[in-house]
Amino acid sequence: MACGLNVISSNDAAVNFLPKDLVVSGSDPKELAEKIKEISGKDFGVELRDYVIKNHSLVNLVEKISFHIKSF
Repeated sequence: MACGLNVISSNDAAVNFLPKDLVVSGSDPKELAEKIKEISGKDFGVELRDYVIKNHSLVNLVEKISFHIKSF
């Protein structure tokens, strides 16, 4: 995601931030194969990269740490 590439996840937490098209149940290899075919040619890269920048960038981490330090 940080590199702007499509990802597919079976992690339950991924449902909270990944587009529905990129989530599989994880218990069915055929489902995964179909999902790979389904998203082939689709580009979620910009959307995924923006999520990483917004939620996991170093700048945001420093701001969160600073906020918590100041709240003491």
